[in-house]
Amino acid sequence: MPILVTFALLYVLLRNVDSVALASSIRSAVRSPWCWVALALSITSHIGLSAMKWGEILSGLGARQPLSLLVYLESATDILIRVVPLRAGELLKIWHLASRRGVPAFITTSSIALDAATNLGALIVLAASGFVAQRGESTIMGIGVALALSACAVVSARAILRGVAKLFAPRETPAEGFRAKCSEYIVRASGFPVVSMARTGILSVVIEFSEIAVVAMLCRATAVDVPFTTLFALWPIASILGGLPISVGGAGVRDGAFLALLLPMGTATYEQALAVGLTFMLVGVLIPCLVGFPFTAQLISTMTTPIRRLDR
Repeated sequence: MPILVTFALLYVLLRNVDSVALASSIRSAVRSPWCWVALALSITSHIGLSAMKWGEILSGLGARQPLSLLVYLESATDILIRVVPLRAGELLKIWHLASRRGVPAFITTSSIALDAATNLGALIVLAASGFVAQRGESTIMGIGVALALSACAVVSARAILRGVAKLFAPRETPAEGFRAKCSEYIVRASGFPVVSMARTGILSVVIEFSEIAVVAMLCRATAVDVPFTTLFALWPIASILGGLPISVGGAGVRDGAFLALLLPMGTATYEQALAVGLTFMLVGVLIPCLVGFPFTAQLISTMTTPIRRLDR
């Protein structure tokens, strides 16, 4: 179904486009040094920074893993998360850490959920700071709003975890089975160190900020003049829409979002705005997936080998 939706959306977007102007915009973008800087930043963010953040979350949950292993898993599962429906790459992460490292599936699942939640929180923080700046306030005011929202998010998350931990805390009669495991894991999560929470939040903001920087570089490469503070307000919308599991890698959805956001500003033609979206698809999705594909094949091949659980 996502493949059909992708083709349908791309057909609608490309149906009446000036192919010569679009090809010219993409060609000039790819030849620009900004495109290659954006590519390097995108790969670093998707693999390196994401692995550091995931490692911080696992460490806070009491399941610290080597950074090299997490970088490997991020590289290997990137294409499966972005292209395969229902984010199948996440299941591969859960299986690998459970079978090869002895990490309970509940812990890995919780870390993935926290990872996604903090990414969404970072987008909201950046969008709020961007809207503050767009209303004529200073950039410092926008940063202040971002820091205040981040602090509230950390305090709220810790309070929620502690509340859930009390809900699942052992009663006079010891819990057994699944309830006992839930109690153990949630109580462990309630002890998530504040320092680890702060590091996770900072890394989330840095990762999403790098995405905005990538878009800004691609806009510059296609000669689209967009203020950086404007991207703070607009990119989270395009990112959230592109992350919806209705198309392959957000193709078509994210491109349509770029058109809807850039065209009303009057600084880009239809072909230029579409070129920004298609170039982002190339730089931010396709090439990082191709870089990690050899690791994907290797990781899948390990599923057929005998399991030797390693010491944690």
